[in-house]
Amino acid sequence: MENNQTPETTLDQFVKFANDYAQQPEQATALTWGYEIESNTMNDIYNTAQFTPEFRKCHGLDWQADGSVSDESESANNGEDCECSCDECDHSCDCNNCSIENYELDHCHESDCYGSSEYQEVASIGGLETTHPDTLDLLAQWGLNEATFNDDTGIHIHIGSAHLTAPQVANILTAYRLASPIINQIAERTGTYYAQAHDEQIENDCRAGHGTNSKYYAVNTCSHFSTHRAQTIEFRQMAGTTNTDLKQTDRVRAYAEILRLLVTYASKPAPKLYWITKATDLNDLIRLLKA
Repeated sequence: MENNQTPETTLDQFVKFANDYAQQPEQATALTWGYEIESNTMNDIYNTAQFTPEFRKCHGLDWQADGSVSDESESANNGEDCECSCDECDHSCDCNNCSIENYELDHCHESDCYGSSEYQEVASIGGLETTHPDTLDLLAQWGLNEATFNDDTGIHIHIGSAHLTAPQVANILTAYRLASPIINQIAERTGTYYAQAHDEQIENDCRAGHGTNSKYYAVNTCSHFSTHRAQTIEFRQMAGTTNTDLKQTDRVRAYAEILRLLVTYASKPAPKLYWITKATDLNDLIRLLKA
């Protein structure tokens, strides 16, 4: 009898992993981590509570403006009253007045452009030390899983890296590149300016103690080699949009766990990075990284 069952894809495996992982009890993590979540309706989530600075600090969350993300929240003007010289003020950062490298949108963050709507991103404050942080539960309670995410939104994961040497960070870059055929499927975006793929030359530069020359790589090492902030490696590739019905909070948890496994594996003494190329799907990759 023929088997007409549709073959399981890597994305299917990620959905199963994320759903199972969400049901596991909270555990301490060996590596601290953090997240940044962009949504074009983030300001609506912000407005569900009185987010004073004290409130944000108490709950370990911070709301930030992000000029790369168009704002479609209820309170946004979407540039209707804007008088600056942007081609598209809603805003894809394609005008001459913007610094695309630093997002210093000094003219497009004025009230004329965004009205009372200012926030397109939420970030955890400090290093998270558990697999199921309370902040994700709060965001779910305030509506993150019902928020909307455009093609220009992303989810970024920071992994604490102060204990890592430059060669270890280079190995992490190599491991990510070798695993990219699988990661591309679960991250659901490739070819974006904000999360570019790196090459072996960048890995060699990192081994010599130099970070990437821009933060807009899928793996950003600028934050590791920085001298004015906590050392982290930032993974920027996951899209805000998704082809699954996974809750965003569950995607964040699961993706962060996979990245923590990859960082731990790649930073071992003499890691067998070549074996990553033998992984045929996500389940294979996870088994290898846990070995």
